[in-house]
Amino acid sequence: MQVNKRPNRPPAIASLMRYLAPESERLPKHARLRHALTAALDDGHWQPGDRLPTEIELTQLLPFSLGTVQKAIRALVDEGRLRRVKGRGTFATGARSGISQPFVHARFLDDSGRALLPVYSKVVSRSRIVQLGPWSEPLAQRGDNIVRIERVLRIDREFLVFSRFYINSERFESFTKKPLAELHSGNYKLMLAHEYRLPPIRFSQELTLGKLPVEICGQLRVRPGAIGMTLQVHAICRAEDVIFFHQLFIPPNRRKLKLHDFVLPTGR
Repeated sequence: MQVNKRPNRPPAIASLMRYLAPESERLPKHARLRHALTAALDDGHWQPGDRLPTEIELTQLLPFSLGTVQKAIRALVDEGRLRRVKGRGTFATGARSGISQPFVHARFLDDSGRALLPVYSKVVSRSRIVQLGPWSEPLAQRGDNIVRIERVLRIDREFLVFSRFYINSERFESFTKKPLAELHSGNYKLMLAHEYRLPPIRFSQELTLGKLPVEICGQLRVRPGAIGMTLQVHAICRAEDVIFFHQLFIPPNRRKLKLHDFVLPTGR
């Protein structure tokens, strides 16, 4: 009796499966595949100029439909990670993933004074906290109901900014439990606005100059006691309904930080 065997997967393609993180299983399929392909690109699985497998080949080698593959590839083309060449295929560009725009509070201007420098981010911790701070009263802190997400933001290839994002886990439980793959480069303001159909969000910003905390200096790779800026942001809906509290620690640098009043249109 003849047995039809599925062709063996080429090792380079089969190794893509390891980028399908279990923590991303709750994402839509196209988002899960996009995160996996992004991780593969960031990891050097494809070098700049390398041609990716065709969409049909990806459907044969991965557990995704053609529509899912096309949607994920199209998103990466739109982000600049991939480039399509008619008649030749889809190629890695070598560009890195940046935070989805507009990233309101780390808007540094380039040499022209008109364009913004790209921002790249990575979550370094997510935890419940019990310590009190300027976030406690506006976020109605009780016990450990506040979740803090810490990210390192790389401003182009020039310097780092350290971000601490505070939110009430009882009010926004599903957001605080999102896979880290989704939180690394996500725009938290837009994610919250769309998921919870929030009315327009306005921001109250306070900027101070002084010595950066010692633990922050380590994250920013600057000497202890370095002078820097601390930007504190309250995101407010309706009257004084504070949605989240955000701190950014900014080391000495030569760039101009663009600050202005900003209202984020949302899902309503």
